[in-house]
Amino acid sequence: MTKLCIANGEGLLVFEKKNSAWKVYVKLPKNLDHQCIAIDPVRTDRAYCGNFEDGLWLTDDEGDIWKKVRSFPAKAGVTSVAVNPKEKNDGFGAVYAGTEPSMLYRSLDGGGTWEKKDEFLSLPSSKSWSFPPKPNTHHVRDITIDPTKPGLIYLAIEAGALIRSFDYSKTWKDRVKTGPFDTHTLVANPNAEGKL
Repeated sequence: MTKLCIANGEGLLVFEKKNSAWKVYVKLPKNLDHQCIAIDPVRTDRAYCGNFEDGLWLTDDEGDIWKKVRSFPAKAGVTSVAVNPKEKNDGFGAVYAGTEPSMLYRSLDGGGTWEKKDEFLSLPSSKSWSFPPKPNTHHVRDITIDPTKPGLIYLAIEAGALIRSFDYSKTWKDRVKTGPFDTHTLVANPNAEGKL
């Protein structure tokens, strides 16, 4: 059996393929603005879905049953989620969730407890970050875990910067002059170190 999960305005959709036929199931309410989804590579039955109105949700059965992560501290909308398999603890990879306004949260115990990681907000470029439709705010549009270098994490701030941490989000390096200002999605090549 093959399963695909898609987070969008129609709900959290789970596509299931059995014997060459696909079925589609709506797993989370349609009235929530589902923004992102990530699977835990350490425990592949676990996935997370972030939405703008109602925080973070998780599944432990490959998408059949979803439950709200009650311990997630942000009242802000979740705009990105990623799991770092290099930070393993209690059988889970470290979960990173980004929000609007821009904030980063990390959980080392599968979403049981969360740590606010706000050091990047003191970078010099942060004063210029602004999301055009709502110019008084900005958000973490994407979180990319580098597959070749332990500790290397990228945050794409919409709009304003692509920033990096080399130490699992403890400290941050600001955008570079020639870097992008409005990155929505970023992928690190697992076969070519340093290629994005």
